[in-house]
Amino acid sequence: MWQIWTQYPKAFLWSLLLHLTLAAMMFFGIDWLVRNQELGAFENAIQAQMRLTPDIERRVEALRASAAPPPPAEPPSVSEPTPPEAPEPPAPERSAEVDREAAMARAVELERQRQAELERQALEREAEQERQREAQRQAELERQAELERKRQAEEEARRRAEEDIRRKVAEEAARRA
Repeated sequence: MWQIWTQYPKAFLWSLLLHLTLAAMMFFGIDWLVRNQELGAFENAIQAQMRLTPDIERRVEALRASAAPPPPAEPPSVSEPTPPEAPEPPAPERSAEVDREAAMARAVELERQRQAELERQALEREAEQERQREAQRQAELERQAELERKRQAEEEARRRAEEDIRRKVAEEAARRA
């Protein structure tokens, strides 16, 4: 043990600290095997609520303003006037909860639409990149075809020049003979 202490003092101290911690946990009766259900985790669960940020509120108001349909223009009817119905006063708790749920639903719908728009834009970018790659491939093929035509034209010109030279040499040889 003294040899371990002299060679690896940090490892020895960490091991000693770990063992002392485990001994203290057993001495004070800490039971790490207890399940969450036994501790009543479900009884003390906190209801999470999403609060609207100013950005989301602004988007919701913009959507409400753009989605509000104009009132239908109906010609006035000659029927008996009906007494105006007294609107039921909404329960404040219910109304706030319904408004909150509606706002959350709109926010979720806005996020879904934003994600769909981002995906559509990504697909458009990919398609544009593919069109550019195809245009580059086509331009390269056309360039190679043009180079091949030039090479063939040069070869044909060289062949004709050689034939002309041979013909002239043959004519000169025939004239001398």
